[in-house]
Amino acid sequence: MRLLSYLLPIMKIAYNWLKKYINPLPSITETSILLTNVGLEVEAVELYESQKGGFKGLVVGEVRTKEKHPNADRLNVTTVDIGTGELLQIVCGAPNVEAGQKVIVATIGTLLYPETGESFVIKASKIRSVDSQGMICAEDEIGLGKSHDGILVLPPTTPIGMLVSEYFEVSTDSVFEIGLTPNHVEAASHYGTARDLFAALQLQNKETTLQSPIYKNIPTTGDCPIKIQIENVSLCPRYAGLVIENIVVKASPLWLQNKLKSIGVRPINNIVDCTNFVLHELGQPLHAFDKNKIKGNILKVRTASPNEELITLDSQKRQLQNTDVIIANETDAMCLAGVFGGLDSGVTEHTTSIFLESAYFDAGSIRKSARYHQLNTDSSYRFERGTDPNTVVVALQRVADLILETAGGNIVGDIVDFYPTPILPKEIVVSYERILALIGFAIPIRTIQEILQNLQIKITIATDTHLTLSIPTFKVDVHTTEDIVEEIIRIYGYNNIPLPTSFSISTNNVAENPAITQKSAISNFWVNNGFQEAMNNSLTNATYYEGLEGFDPTNNALLANSLSNELTMMRRTLLFGLLENTQYNVNRQQADIQLLEWGKTYEKTETHYQEKTYIACIATGKVQPENWSNSNTNNYTFQHLKGYVEKMLGTYKLSLRNFQAQESTSSLLEYGLTYYKGNVPVITIGKVKKSILKKFGLEKKEVFYSECLWDFLHKLTNTKNTYKEVSKYPSVRRDLALVVDKSITFEQIEKIIYKQEKKLVKEVGLFDIYEGKNIPDTKKSYAISIVLQEENQTLTDEIVEKSIQNILHTIAKETAAVLR
Repeated sequence: MRLLSYLLPIMKIAYNWLKKYINPLPSITETSILLTNVGLEVEAVELYESQKGGFKGLVVGEVRTKEKHPNADRLNVTTVDIGTGELLQIVCGAPNVEAGQKVIVATIGTLLYPETGESFVIKASKIRSVDSQGMICAEDEIGLGKSHDGILVLPPTTPIGMLVSEYFEVSTDSVFEIGLTPNHVEAASHYGTARDLFAALQLQNKETTLQSPIYKNIPTTGDCPIKIQIENVSLCPRYAGLVIENIVVKASPLWLQNKLKSIGVRPINNIVDCTNFVLHELGQPLHAFDKNKIKGNILKVRTASPNEELITLDSQKRQLQNTDVIIANETDAMCLAGVFGGLDSGVTEHTTSIFLESAYFDAGSIRKSARYHQLNTDSSYRFERGTDPNTVVVALQRVADLILETAGGNIVGDIVDFYPTPILPKEIVVSYERILALIGFAIPIRTIQEILQNLQIKITIATDTHLTLSIPTFKVDVHTTEDIVEEIIRIYGYNNIPLPTSFSISTNNVAENPAITQKSAISNFWVNNGFQEAMNNSLTNATYYEGLEGFDPTNNALLANSLSNELTMMRRTLLFGLLENTQYNVNRQQADIQLLEWGKTYEKTETHYQEKTYIACIATGKVQPENWSNSNTNNYTFQHLKGYVEKMLGTYKLSLRNFQAQESTSSLLEYGLTYYKGNVPVITIGKVKKSILKKFGLEKKEVFYSECLWDFLHKLTNTKNTYKEVSKYPSVRRDLALVVDKSITFEQIEKIIYKQEKKLVKEVGLFDIYEGKNIPDTKKSYAISIVLQEENQTLTDEIVEKSIQNILHTIAKETAAVLR
């Protein structure tokens, strides 16, 4: 069960795509391990199929004969040749089946995924007493479309026995989900990932080659018809582009669509798909403008003017700020540079000419714009972390080549390339002594040099003591000796670091921290009762709190520069993080969830920021997993969670009776109780509202939540354990059914009972609440159990009866309750 919410973005890298650059590439398992070893942690490997099931078991067949079914007017008995040398007898109910047709046949054992309904397996069967050895398929039966008018008939030239997966060019791939750390943005592409893999494989003496993406050089044909003006070179050190005319905008070829779909990118059209393909291939964002919408045939890279607006591709009108870098024509803004395109300048089905942009923007300015406008795009993700200025024209040539292949057209003019001050590789001088001191163990000097060279870090000078290194511009985060050491050790392999044969840890004279001891004991209590500990980010999504009573937005602790649109403020409750955990697990068929979390909440006040520590628990599903002996186990209820909190408090000689109980007014809960000490709400227990659960796709579940204010609670706890002998005398239980006003809570009744007979009453329970027939509309009935026990004698009937009467009298006096 996955319990952590990860901050790291997930980068998807497709195995078959990687094979284009590394030959040979190890197996999927070996590649996954190798990626993790070089610092690109693989969190999951998912199977991608362009068609669910991959059409496995489906073949092309020819209907040889067709006869009416002897026992059914609407069925036919056919014989079908699928190229195995034996004809299959198949009963078919389609009205359009005829002899001589080329059809799709699902053979016995095939698992079909229909367009609607559940998947099913084709089995040998008898249909109205006639054997049937497969199925002739309609398009909806194999998930290819929605039509069920008849079977799908293929062209007459389709070869018999051909796999349907080949006929429809079904693509399959294994996709690595990589938790990419901020210091490895050079691996935010398939070719960048391939470079790291190649370096690691070379160290293992694998005979592999690294193949760069292939493209054709753009011929010089004169001046580009679009003029470029850069107003602030520091915000845009390099800007390149070219014009392609006479293109045809249409759907991309299947190979290109499948490549993008495999990594979760939605195909749009051949122009946009080509720019997205190169983005994920080389890590260089690109953009295509409709050339006919570039007024004055001029593009200006400038900052936004006061009160300037731009309608972006998502149809949102955005008020630009004066720090936003924009791409504008002679009069109007066309694009938020490096972040998002404009709606009126993008490529449509009517576009016939385009200007392709490839640029290098200042990372800080792109980050500010993306955060301010709450836009997190594939383009901004790369620009704000740093791209390679010397890949700008390479990527432009690559995408132009793909567009000519998929959309036709011709290049007009030469590439325009504004690059007044070329960015050169950084030079770092490092000493072997310092490298080995940071690594902590000896690595041969020759191995260090090989690793650096395989990472395309050039050694310009090598002496007996020092190396002078030229750092390629795509390694934007390598600046110091420490960075060089990190590059060396991750390729060498963290798992290859030798460990000492023995070591010892001394805990002598270490003073125990009572607060830590208490927290550990409480964590153990919950874990021993089936809960698992989660650890979530303190940053959260501000939209979770919108419209919730009790969460005034002016008290939100907002971030000045948020990491993403989903992480814009400090959390004010632990509930939402635990619901994210629950959602993740429920989506992966884990229906029974019991989680706890220690964490802080944050709130802005008029004078300062307030920080509180809570322990929170969430529970949904069954209390115990189903097995042969308890298949009817109960689901979690409010009482279950309340009982656990009571037991936790009991560990420290506390009880919920030590607090003042009130019905919870939390806007997060459908119902619940809050327990106070004075004016401080210390404990809250309740059922989460459906409207809250709906935000996480959990509205069909019952979810219960508790939180305890640890900053206050731990001051009350008594860590000294005391023991007393268990009473030798039996307990006595009496049940009462009380009719009370709806405003009366069980906690009020419970408090009265304990107060009235504090020496005899050992336990009070509520086992039923009833409203309805024979009960007035303003009333409800509580069914209450009372357990009495004497420490030094056996209770007599007289003592029990007297105690119960005293209790009833006091309850009636204080609440107007009557026996039912």
